[in-house]
Amino acid sequence: MNLPSPVDRLPVPAQIALLALQVALAGYVDGIGWLLLGGVFVSFMSGNTTQLAVALASGQHSWAAQVGCALGAFFAGVFFGAVMRERSRTRSHALLFAIAAMVLAVSLVMVREFGVNTLHLLPLAFAMGLLNNARRVVNGAAVGGTFVTGAFVGFAQGAARWLLRKAPAAEFIPYALSWLALCCGALAGVMALIHAGDDVALVTPIIWAGALAIVHQIIAMRR
Repeated sequence: MNLPSPVDRLPVPAQIALLALQVALAGYVDGIGWLLLGGVFVSFMSGNTTQLAVALASGQHSWAAQVGCALGAFFAGVFFGAVMRERSRTRSHALLFAIAAMVLAVSLVMVREFGVNTLHLLPLAFAMGLLNNARRVVNGAAVGGTFVTGAFVGFAQGAARWLLRKAPAAEFIPYALSWLALCCGALAGVMALIHAGDDVALVTPIIWAGALAIVHQIIAMRR
């Protein structure tokens, strides 16, 4: 659902750039989450749903529990964010990103104090679920979510229509940039985790989400 937002006042290229930054953030968090959790996604719930089914069918109950917890945390994040958005007067995304930053900080503290395990990384999935409430429709393209299967399909379909001269390139560019942003974000997250360690890898998305909260607040304050 594309609720009215202060972001709608921005030029289309600026809207797409802002959405690409939040998709890249999701890719970053999903990349580090997947590595730290040994194969559990924190933003790609289609993959987790398949893994849950496989784990249950093969009797891997411990693995099924881990994946199920990630699914539950993500669902809770989406639900909480949806309630916030529906009750918001300004429709600004600033509070969503601010809360996401705080939740990510909780995960960092838990990992620092008690080490890496599923429970301590569930806030990552909650934060990613939360941010799906910042998705927008730009030029007919639904972008800004923490998953890009739909964007990848839209990219291919739009490219086909463009090639057949039935639609302009503007139809698929938001989808293409969304997919590319997730890929680049995941790459950055994995590189940070491998070369800089857990602390730096987990601090970065906190700063990132906080910066996006500030940007959205500035946009909301402009008349």
